[in-house]
Amino acid sequence: MEFDQLKVLRSDDKPKILAFEAIKQAEINDPLSFMQNWSAPWREESLDHYLNLGWSMAHSLDSKTGIKGYVLAQPILFFGGHTQSLWIETIRANSEIVFLTLLDAVTRVAKEKHLQQIFFHQSLVQDFESKSISNKLSELKIEKLPEISFIKTTRWH
Repeated sequence: MEFDQLKVLRSDDKPKILAFEAIKQAEINDPLSFMQNWSAPWREESLDHYLNLGWSMAHSLDSKTGIKGYVLAQPILFFGGHTQSLWIETIRANSEIVFLTLLDAVTRVAKEKHLQQIFFHQSLVQDFESKSISNKLSELKIEKLPEISFIKTTRWH
């Protein structure tokens, strides 16, 4: 994994995320894709919130946007019987290895900070659930509920 390429995102990194998403939308080639920005996790007010919390990170060093992918996350206190959990709003990456690196890094940080679980919408992982990375994903021991998935980061049940 390329952990040396990761950096914590700050509010001045917002243009890099917007440039990354502009390239992603151009690849879709859908004239109505601009409407996705209205409710997307990378919209301006969402980025203003997440980038100021210190839990979001990016995989850097892409020549066009400065990043190869990013994750937006925030801690949640007293949720589901847990004292501290982490909510991942989105993970956006331009390759499976970048996706895995970001997810693994967030999991390691959550464990280091003694958060009990990481929660995220199942669709975040489904976009990258291919045979080539399924072994790596299974190592994270992702558990699935109807819409939400989670990773336990402590032995507490």
